[in-house]
Amino acid sequence: MKVSKHLLALISIFTILLLAACGTGEDEAKNTAEEPKQKEESYKVEHAMETTTLEKTPEKVVILTNEGTEALLALGVTPVGAVQSWTGDPWYDHIADEMKDVQVVGVESQVNVEAIAALKPDLIIGNKMRQEDIYEQLKAIAPTVFAEDLRGNWKNNFELYANAVNKEEKGKEVLAAYDQRIEDMKEKLGDKVNMEVSMVRFMAGDVRIYHKDSFSGVILEQIGMARPESRIKKTLPKKA
Repeated sequence: MKVSKHLLALISIFTILLLAACGTGEDEAKNTAEEPKQKEESYKVEHAMETTTLEKTPEKVVILTNEGTEALLALGVTPVGAVQSWTGDPWYDHIADEMKDVQVVGVESQVNVEAIAALKPDLIIGNKMRQEDIYEQLKAIAPTVFAEDLRGNWKNNFELYANAVNKEEKGKEVLAAYDQRIEDMKEKLGDKVNMEVSMVRFMAGDVRIYHKDSFSGVILEQIGMARPESRIKKTLPKKA
């Protein structure tokens, strides 16, 4: 009789363990079945050329502007290919370490389409102002998203890139940190924030004055610094 009780006890324990294992197995199978659906969920990106659908979050991104390269890095995305930096060999010094394994695909004004195709990207990000003429070629290689231009509020382009790589929340975090830095700077400047500022760039054979519709202009305006009347205009007066 004792043996029977022991057997019954063992059978009961075995049955409980078996049912638990089956339940766990079903849960794991369910989770495994659901994961790909989450990863493969498609999304749409409205941009300068049209609305583009991406079937999943891109893993191999090619970026065709310098400002776009730095935006992706700020979002935690290292591209597989990028246009060469305006200075550096081939990247700006401050991004060289992050870009050491990235392939050069030409320069902003002359993109190497063949080099892009060889990388087999699943997203290409470019700019209508720079690469409108080759949009159809790029689109044939991979889903392509174009920003409208390189002027005006740079935050618009940044938000577009964040949307394109499916990192909208990360993009909001980056912009929030930037806004906080601006507020901290305004506090440190105190009354000096009211000074008039001109942003000038001296280059070999050329001098550029940056107005309010430029990267630096947008930052200075957010800080609250005043601009001389001639710098508020988008174009300088013609020489007599």
